[in-house]
Amino acid sequence: MSDEPTDKELADALGISEIQVQIYLSQRGALLTPGCWMLTFSPDTPADLRKKLKLNKALVRTVMLPPRRSAQ
Repeated sequence: MSDEPTDKELADALGISEIQVQIYLSQRGALLTPGCWMLTFSPDTPADLRKKLKLNKALVRTVMLPPRRSAQ
């Protein structure tokens, strides 16, 4: 996946709502492995959501997204 994932794709991969992604995700960056993204969340992210997402102390989570299916 070379282009940036949508909020819905991230929400589905993380098991949270699209609204939570829109509110609390502050930065996303592609890593060298295709489909792998480093996500940084806001310090305002509630503690229960931080725990669910298994964020580290820097509020960062790496996620591997499946390749998009081509529309045919």
